[in-house]
Amino acid sequence: MKAPTLLFALGVAVSGCSADELIDWRGTLGERVWQALPATAVTQELAASVDRQGTVFLISGGSCASAYDGVSWFDTGLVQNDGGIFMSTRPIPRAAAGAVVIDGKITVVGGCNASAASAAVETYDFFSDVWAPAPNDMPTARYGFAIGVIDGAVYVAGGADSTGASLDTFEKMEFGSWVPLPPLPRARQFPAGAVLDGKLYVIGGRSASGTLSFNDVDIYDPATNAWSSGRPMPTGRATGAAALDGVIFVVSGTEAGVPVPTVQIYDPFYDVWSEAPSIPTPRVAAQPAVIGSSIYVAGNVAAGEADVNAFEALVLADGGGATGNHTNPAWSGTWNQGGGPCTNCGGPNDDDGGSCNCRLSLQPEHAPLGWIFSIAALFAAIVARRRLR
Repeated sequence: MKAPTLLFALGVAVSGCSADELIDWRGTLGERVWQALPATAVTQELAASVDRQGTVFLISGGSCASAYDGVSWFDTGLVQNDGGIFMSTRPIPRAAAGAVVIDGKITVVGGCNASAASAAVETYDFFSDVWAPAPNDMPTARYGFAIGVIDGAVYVAGGADSTGASLDTFEKMEFGSWVPLPPLPRARQFPAGAVLDGKLYVIGGRSASGTLSFNDVDIYDPATNAWSSGRPMPTGRATGAAALDGVIFVVSGTEAGVPVPTVQIYDPFYDVWSEAPSIPTPRVAAQPAVIGSSIYVAGNVAAGEADVNAFEALVLADGGGATGNHTNPAWSGTWNQGGGPCTNCGGPNDDDGGSCNCRLSLQPEHAPLGWIFSIAALFAAIVARRRLR
């Protein structure tokens, strides 16, 4: 079986799995349990989540009334990465945005702040340590949407506008430009999104009031530029999803506004639904990430709008672990919230004593790339000067 290809925050496309392999893999689900991992250092409700080179990122967050800027990250140690992360700059404040990884860079789309939906598109370059605006904003300002990447293009479906109305708008960003696509069959907000075998799956969602939860499964095929339908979920919900080994995990979320712990699995090959072990901490609009053969869910909001710091992983591989060979895994990050969750930064990883301009320390095994490149450049300059003498 081929290794999963990490594509974006809510879903991961996988190829090369036969029907027999899918059945064998699903047969072990009842034996799996969610593992508790180190809690997030700050509370990031409605943060965008994405994974890159074995690291889970939580980007900004807050509420549509008052979002904050900042990024937290957790290196699982399961993937040989580029030597560590040193992110000293921050993205714009926004909640309920979407995040994807393209060409090794993080791209954040949409969201909301100051009671208005955002159309902003921003990209983070790990080499230059800079968040920069994309050439073009998204045509439709929105938050709480499904997002996915197929062949380098970003697809955004549904969501809510500044009035809170649900959208059926569907758009694609390719080579920096946006293109309108056929609308979603049903307008809705906070649907789950996942990419599998080159198709975008938009699952569930909720009404503008939040009292109605939908169980629709809409499938977009770029080859035909058309939508088709899959078997509806057993119970409707608004949440996030992740694709792994040929199936889609729809994790937690809300049913008629109430967070639920259940995890439902959709198998497009057989067009059937089943259940995985429930997550210990139910969340509103969970944002799962996939690394290797594990599903990670961090932070967000629980019942009664209580902030959640819990970080949990469902490990599906036999004998696998959620944190690789790390001896003391911890969260890192950079923050400047000014009224956001900065008060929770005052812990052992806080470099500035808990002020609202806090910088969480790097994990011990990390060597900041910026320092490495600076030292290398200085060494090269010294060598060059000596040759000139």
